Amino acid sequence: MTQQVDFARYLEAKEALDARSLHPRLWTAFCKRLSQVRQVLDIGCGLGATLDRLLTTDGLTPSTVSRIRYTGIDREAGLIERAQKRFAERTGAVFEVAEFFDYARVSNRGNGWPIVTAHAFLDLFDLDAAVDAIAGLLAPDGLAYLTLNFDDLTIIEPTIDPRLDEELLSAYHAAMYAQGWGGSGGERRAGRRLFHALTGKGFDVLDMAPSDWVIAPLHGAYRDDDRLVLEYLLAHIASVVRQAGRFGAGRLERWVAERERQIEAAELVYVAHQLDILAQRKPG
Repeated sequence: MTQQVDFARYLEAKEALDARSLHPRLWTAFCKRLSQVRQVLDIGCGLGATLDRLLTTDGLTPSTVSRIRYTGIDREAGLIERAQKRFAERTGAVFEVAEFFDYARVSNRGNGWPIVTAHAFLDLFDLDAAVDAIAGLLAPDGLAYLTLNFDDLTIIEPTIDPRLDEELLSAYHAAMYAQGWGGSGGERRAGRRLFHALTGKGFDVLDMAPSDWVIAPLHGAYRDDDRLVLEYLLAHIASVVRQAGRFGAGRLERWVAERERQIEAAELVYVAHQLDILAQRKPG
């Protein structure tokens, strides 16, 4: 039986995986723009992983990093509290408890933000509404750096039963994105839909590239905290599918037990298809 991993620990565990997965070309372009404007709003910031990457990247000089003004918002007060403690010594970093759409509606901050980031976040919402909110937060010519947008493909190998695997993961995607936040469903195909959602709302897309999660044992062991990520994901998949009521308890539990054995034996491979996108709001 795998250990239970809480959400905050999962966010910590996946930071190294996320950093490996971000597309380097878009990350470099984002850092270049940030070095010029030095101000960024991070929506759905969680524990502040984006800020941590900025503080440790080779893409920014130490003097530039010291002048960055970062604001992170998240609806979960517990995550914001932990982020505040994590970066307590960092000047120029502000963390606020705020729901994304509420913040966008009431935010009257000068001429808007020069950069808005959203990491592994937009697929939780109605995509058109989310893009509208981001457009409202950005200054004219402002940059949206939107990363790890899920795109409706999860692969788990080795196969147990091809039909069962496909049915179960399909049920997982459907149930997870039907739940929605704030009364609206999420978008399981956010990655592919985001390009036209942005261009239809007055953005120029500057670049777009894959940022897939690939978790695989190398030399008989998982990298970084990938095993904890797998344990959380497996428990989450089981919970979502169980609540959907599509599979009998015995059938689902046997599948979970075999996946747990594969994780323990460092056999399981997990891939999630995601896309990064860099877009600029057109003036006017």
